[in-house]
Amino acid sequence: MEAGLDMLEGLNWWQLRQEYLRVRKEIYQHHRDISRKLEWSVEVKRRMTEVDPSRKKKRR
Repeated sequence: MEAGLDMLEGLNWWQLRQEYLRVRKEIYQHHRDISRKLEWSVEVKRRMTEVDPSRKKKRR
């Protein structure tokens, strides 16, 4: 994908499909990585609050 859309010129149907599946796989992996990082950050914030309750945000 870094090369741009012009790299798709001249590819046949099968090659286009393979490229689509490869890129989709990368995107799904990226989404899984982000989900893990979000879960991790939520857990860290929860533990920080457990360790030091004074850090908890005060609602106004």
